Amino acid sequence: MFKSITTRGFTKSTTLFILILGSLIAILDVVENNVIHLKPSDYWDYPLGVYNWWFLFNPEIYLSIIITVFPLLASVPYADSYIEEKKSGFLKNILLRQNKNKYLTTKFFINFLIGGMASITPLVLNLIVYFSLLPAIKPNIYFGNIPVFGFLPDLYVNHPLIYIILRIGNCFIFGGIFASIALTCSLFVENRY
Repeated sequence: MFKSITTRGFTKSTTLFILILGSLIAILDVVENNVIHLKPSDYWDYPLGVYNWWFLFNPEIYLSIIITVFPLLASVPYADSYIEEKKSGFLKNILLRQNKNKYLTTKFFINFLIGGMASITPLVLNLIVYFSLLPAIKPNIYFGNIPVFGFLPDLYVNHPLIYIILRIGNCFIFGGIFASIALTCSLFVENRY
């Protein structure tokens, strides 16, 4: 059952649409920042590397878009699956063979994973594209790099890749929580939207 729910979750049309939409936003950020056409003269002063251009450190329009649609990226892909299965009668077939508590536990786990994956896909893709185009220069707080306040600023300066992995993990957890809240609402609401 775990394998079938996972397969249905990742091949669902709304999941694929959200993954494509998030990937499009990530690629548009790179194209808009024009890092593909950087010249050697852009690196004469202390250059900006991957850790300065990445989504969460570059306050451009695409960061605003990602922040705005983040709950939707997480909750749209799979949270309505319970209502769809209930309306189509597929849920009755599953509950004939499976305990309802075990089924809902598995469904919430898969929903958490899909919501987390859908929410971090743009962040990871954006980071991979920047890593392929820019050097991984450690940030330097004295040369105009964007300062990080609040969430472990010393870790950002000393170990930026570990910092980014922690931020992506944090976004994964929040995406999974948003997806779980949406799935919980679908247990009580009859309307899919």
